[in-house]
Amino acid sequence: MGSKDNVRVVQLTTVHSRKDVRIAVKQCSSLARVFEGEVELVVADGNGDEPGELFNVVDLGFISSSRFWRPFRGFVRATAYLMRRRPSVLHFHDPELIPVGFVAKILGIRVVYDVHENVRAQLRARRSLGAVSMFVLTSGVAVAEWIAARVFDRIVCATPGIAMQFPAHKTTLVQNFPIVGELSGANAVPQAQRPRRFAYIGGISEQRGAREMLAAVDAFPPDADVGVDLAGRFSPESLLQELEASPGAARSRFLGWLDRGEVAQLLAGVRAGLVALHATPNHINSQPIKLFEYMSAGLPVIASDFPLWRELIEDTGAGLLVDPMDPGAICTAMQKILDDPAGAEAMGRKGRSAIESRYNWAVESRELIGLYTRMLGEPATAPHRLQ
Repeated sequence: MGSKDNVRVVQLTTVHSRKDVRIAVKQCSSLARVFEGEVELVVADGNGDEPGELFNVVDLGFISSSRFWRPFRGFVRATAYLMRRRPSVLHFHDPELIPVGFVAKILGIRVVYDVHENVRAQLRARRSLGAVSMFVLTSGVAVAEWIAARVFDRIVCATPGIAMQFPAHKTTLVQNFPIVGELSGANAVPQAQRPRRFAYIGGISEQRGAREMLAAVDAFPPDADVGVDLAGRFSPESLLQELEASPGAARSRFLGWLDRGEVAQLLAGVRAGLVALHATPNHINSQPIKLFEYMSAGLPVIASDFPLWRELIEDTGAGLLVDPMDPGAICTAMQKILDDPAGAEAMGRKGRSAIESRYNWAVESRELIGLYTRMLGEPATAPHRLQ
């Protein structure tokens, strides 16, 4: 690592984990390989500072789990940090940190706003918000992002749909595609020899199809040897207790959060990956990383029949499309995978081939490095070392 005084690039999040795949595993690692000793990841989880081989992690301290207090406390601590460190570039990942970006501009720091999600669509999908609250929040986000797009130096967007909301001349598309080989084993077990199980990885919620996945395995005959593994955190946490009491729970395993090695191990032992998200405004035009990670692991996918996803699945031949609200349709797709192991393996091969040729982080990281090279000048390390 270079000297701490040499840090020019700060990646900041007060919401995401220090091990977040897009932020830490992909972006920070890729940048640190090229801009050696000049990258620092700043988080707010209360787990302390952590020196690393490629980049250091700096902890602002646990802020708050409250969505109301977290932005205010995050603003104070992040601003104090920037005033001490004065990096060349602040690259932040949470919409609630937009005010921190404005302060950074006043301090003469270049600012990159990384937009992971369509925040306005997320808010419109929240059933708990009343009409007035929804209008106020979505309008506030729209105004904040409109100003940010004109004040900040660059906007980085995770999907083409999100990128369309920002000025093209300031926007760089850096899609959240998998790292080739990360989740695929060299000696994959043939489909016919795997347990008759299916997997879902990622956040687990009602709108991500949690109830329908359990109902789908419950729709199999009572003597059928079939099950589903759900890996991820529940939102809300009370959903776990509800699902544990549902009819499909006997055929389900709730594995909690898994690290990358554990995810790879899980995907190596199931028949297909599930991504039956509901048709909310935020999901329809999204590119869920889990879909591409299933493909990267050589698994066929069972995915919601949205126009964007249909185009991907039909183009690659990587899986089956279903109505996400119909557990019977999901069950039928599962049965097709179980009945035709050779066909399932062919889907998996096609999906992995598409990842290796098109939908991978090596391709996307070049866009990120190109953006930083334009902002900071030529890196100290040759770009061919980039992963």
